[in-house]
Amino acid sequence: MVCQKCHAELPESSEFCLKCGAKVAQPTQTQPASRMNPIVWVGLGLLIAIAGFVTWNLVSKTSSKLTTVSSPELKVVSASAASIAPIHPMSPQEIFQKVGSGVSLIEVFDSEGHKHGQGSAFVVAADGTAVTNYHVIRGATRATARVGDTTAEIEGVIAFDVNHDVAVVRFNPPPKTVLQLGDSDALKVGQKLVTIGSPLGLQNTISEGIVTASAAVSYR
Repeated sequence: MVCQKCHAELPESSEFCLKCGAKVAQPTQTQPASRMNPIVWVGLGLLIAIAGFVTWNLVSKTSSKLTTVSSPELKVVSASAASIAPIHPMSPQEIFQKVGSGVSLIEVFDSEGHKHGQGSAFVVAADGTAVTNYHVIRGATRATARVGDTTAEIEGVIAFDVNHDVAVVRFNPPPKTVLQLGDSDALKVGQKLVTIGSPLGLQNTISEGIVTASAAVSYR
């Protein structure tokens, strides 16, 4: 320790200079860095742990919600894709096997029992109601319908339209195959079609073509 006035060496505990009597300024003692209370450290640790737990919990719940929402959507798409079956157009052979027995060959006879005409008809109701052309049954006294290897009697004419060349008759017994009437207005040029009939008495004749233009359809 040194006196600031006369620079004399003094003991460390001196308050006055032993040589000149000047008051000796005590050296500033460096205070040790204050240490944080252990309780404060524990509190900070708990806060960090709580914050981490809350963050993990939020992330887990968010992930769970996302999984819950997305999983059913994937299942629905998969189920929808599995339920869609490819469209398989029927071949002419398949069409004939399905509806060919609903088309018949009509033979008409005069009053003397002589055959004087023939044509085609198709069944539209389970009671044997069938549709043919008016010119096929015009002037006939008796008529029969051949369906496959069986023959049915035509009981009578239910209705007819001379202008449209259409007649409605009834078979007895009724055939098993009944055809469903379609909508001719829905036909479009270029569509494929299959016709089944008995032209020139050739029973169960089938031909394939396309719709070329809007036209009235007749069964001969």
